[in-house]
Amino acid sequence: MAAIGIGRENLARMPLDLSEGGLRVLVHRRIKVGTKVKIHLEIDKHRDAVQATGVVRWCFESASRPGDFYAGVMFTNLSASQKRKITLMRDWFTSPQFRALRAARRRNTDTSSVLSFPR
Repeated sequence: MAAIGIGRENLARMPLDLSEGGLRVLVHRRIKVGTKVKIHLEIDKHRDAVQATGVVRWCFESASRPGDFYAGVMFTNLSASQKRKITLMRDWFTSPQFRALRAARRRNTDTSSVLSFPR
């Protein structure tokens, strides 16, 4: 789970890439480059969260899915403990176990392959 806050508004839809330097995130709307944001990242497996600040370095609309926007956020002033938490998060999100769980969730929620016929 991710939250990208500008004021009280959460613009995040889904985190996509994460490193100790920043993250790429899918957002609800275009965010102006240079905008300062508050970031809240949670990881259920470790029951932990990272609160950080960052600055938007780039933001663009998807060419294949209009209405989807991608933003690159650079973290500012992360402590050593926050960096360690991010390392643990990144390791979890790239693990075979997480990928298997994500694939299972997608199969369970994917209705595009279900056919139904009227009786």
